[in-house]
Amino acid sequence: MRLEKTDFYEWAFGNTLDNTTRAIIAEYLVHRAVGGVDRHRLNWNAFDIETPEGFTIEVKAAGLIQSWATEKQCVPEFDISIKNKLWLARENRYIPMTTRYSDIWVFAFHEETDRNLAEPLDTSQWRFLVTTSKWLEQNFGDQNKVRLSVLIKHGLTTVPYDRLRMNLLDKAKTISKSVIPVG
Repeated sequence: MRLEKTDFYEWAFGNTLDNTTRAIIAEYLVHRAVGGVDRHRLNWNAFDIETPEGFTIEVKAAGLIQSWATEKQCVPEFDISIKNKLWLARENRYIPMTTRYSDIWVFAFHEETDRNLAEPLDTSQWRFLVTTSKWLEQNFGDQNKVRLSVLIKHGLTTVPYDRLRMNLLDKAKTISKSVIPVG
C-alpha cells in the first residue's frame, strides 16, 4: 500500500503553531525570499539556507502564541549559541570550528496574537530582523540566547516579508566572504 504525501504532511506538519513546525516554516519563508539553492531542507546542516550568491543563513523563529494553552504570551527569545563543530550535510563531513557558522542571521518573529487568526504560512503575520555573525559577536560575545526586545534595543529593525530579500542582500554587502567553506 502506498500512502499519500499530503496525508503525511497534514499529520506531521498540520499544527503550524507547533514550535518545530513554525521554525521550519520560517526557514521556508526565508528560503523562498532569497531563492535558496537547495531543493529540500537539509536537516542538521551547519546552516539553514545558502543563497545563490554563496552566503549562508541561520534562521531562528519565535512567536507570541503557542500550540498549547498558555496563561500569558511568550517572551520571544532566540538561540544564538556558538557551536564547536560544523556539519556539512551535502559533503557528509564535520569541520572542527568554534563559531557562529552562518554569515547572516535572520530572526523571524510570528507576531499574530489571536489564536483564531494565527497562520504561520501567511507572510503578513511575520516580521524579520537581519544581521551578521560578526554583529552578534560584537554585541553579544558568547551569550547563548537573546530576546527580541534586546535585538531591537541594539538597533536591529523589523522588516516585513516583502522587504526581507533586499534587507538580507544589504547585509550581505558588508561581508567579505562566507564564514563556512561551502561547495
